[in-house]
Parts: sequence; structure tokens; C-alpha cells
Amino acid sequence: KILNLSAVTLSLFESTTTMSIAMILPRDWQDGTIVFLPSPRTGATCMYMVSKSHQVYELLSWSDRVPRSWFVGDTVIQDGRLHVASPIDPLFLLIPCLFDSLQEKNVFTTLDTLLPSHEFSGFVQLEELDSIDSQLALICDTKQAGDLSLVRLNKDKLMTWLKAKVRLLMRDEQSLTTMMKINKFGGVGAVSSDQMLSYAVGVVSQFISRELEVELRTQLNVLETASVKEVKLGPGKYAGMEPTDDYSTMSSALGDNPQSAKKSKMTTAQKQLAKTNTKGIKSITSFFGKKKK
Repeated sequence: KILNLSAVTLSLFESTTTMSIAMILPRDWQDGTIVFLPSPRTGATCMYMVSKSHQVYELLSWSDRVPRSWFVGDTVIQDGRLHVASPIDPLFLLIPCLFDSLQEKNVFTTLDTLLPSHEFSGFVQLEELDSIDSQLALICDTKQAGDLSLVRLNKDKLMTWLKAKVRLLMRDEQSLTTMMKINKFGGVGAVSSDQMLSYAVGVVSQFISRELEVELRTQLNVLETASVKEVKLGPGKYAGMEPTDDYSTMSSALGDNPQSAKKSKMTTAQKQLAKTNTKGIKSITSFFGKKKK
């Protein structure tokens, strides 16, 4: 999809606090809802967005740690990081809950019953996706009980679905080899099909648990080499954002704590100036005040 750089204002929960960030978005993006959900890999809370067209995006950010701001149209964006709304298959976000339910009960149940919506209200947004029922049928056994749709994870279907994701990645050979070169995966020279397969498995594994990754590698006969822990872009990092506990300020909402910055060291000249005896010396601002009568 064609991408464009836009200035997007995102509201956090029901707070009146807003933050403006520079973000790369698909052109068909409509201002959607920002939600917080657990990472399917680590369980850490990360930011996602659900558009009005029911597309789910993972919110990623890139920074090379150099202080900067953005000029987007007539808007100045204080946060100099580049944010990217990257499409993600919502099934990846549901698999951990489905897997836990299978391990604990191994019974058919409704989707809303097994999702921890009381902890992460963002799951409600996923339940309301137009195609969620047909997508769940790709990895679950399903049946109807009156008006209720019941699901139970099917591990065979799940592994077939994950292997299809790997094959889909390998189909775009140019993009895959470019990612491998950026991450210096496989060394120099021509990239072999085995290396591409290993890398593609690593990319998919970023969105599944360690247990499922081991099973996927076993079925595809792919040895674990250098893992693909994160996608890098240039000198910076391309990683999921994690929210903080305090959303009262923009800096805390973006995960930045200004007070945590280290104080800069004084130069030699500044140290000598600090030792100067200033007794009896007037401040330069005193020359601009009103004269006492």
C-alpha cells in the first residue's frame, strides 16, 4: 500500500490528554481507536490501533536517539520519533488466549468468555471485527449453540496457518532478502533458500509464544540460528511501544521521563567561572532596571 506521512492526534483512553506524533500510515487510513493489548510474544502491554475499516495495526516507533522535531504541514511535532502503523493479523493477538483455554479446559466456549477484556478493553475491539468469525475458523474448531458461536483452538489448523504465513513471506523474495541484509542475517554473498526459510520462521515467531515457535521449527525442520528479535531500520530500533502508568502528560504517555535524563557535564571554562568570586559584582540585568530615586 502507498504510505504517507501524517500528523495524527491520538486520544489516550477517556482522558482529555492528547499527543501529536508523526506517523507513516496507509492512505486509506481513517482516524481509528488506539487500544492496549498484550504482546503475543512477550505478554508486555503494547499499543495497537483499530481503523474504522476494521484493519488492525501494530504501533511501532523508530529513533536514533538524536533530539529532533517534525514539521508536518503547518504542524510542529515535538516528538521526533518516527512512528509506523504496521498491519497485523488480529489472530496473532488472540492465539495466546485461545491456547491457554485449550490447555486449561479443552472445551468449546464463546470468544468473549476466554478473552481478558476486564484487563484489556482492546479485546472488545477485536471481537467486533467484521471478519473475526471466518478468521477464527482458520485455526479453531467451531460450532453453533443456538445464537452462540463457540470456538476451540485446533493445534493442527494452527500449525497449518502458521506455515502458510511463512510461505507467504518467502513468496516476496525481494522484500525478505532486503530485510535479511539490513539485519545482517546469513552473512555476505547470495542468500540460500534455507536461509530465507530460517529468517521467515524467525519473523513469524516474533508474534507467537516460544512454545509454538519450537513446534513450528520442528515441523519445518528449521534449526534455530540467530533469532530475529527485532526489525531494525538503519541505526535505530523498530520496536513496540509500551504505555506507562501515568497518562497525565504527553511525555509520560510517550514513555519519556524528562527527569531521568542525565545532567550534562560542565566544561573547564564553566568550572572556572563557577569558582569566580562574584562578591560586589552586579548582574548584567541590573543595568536594565529602573533607577532608584
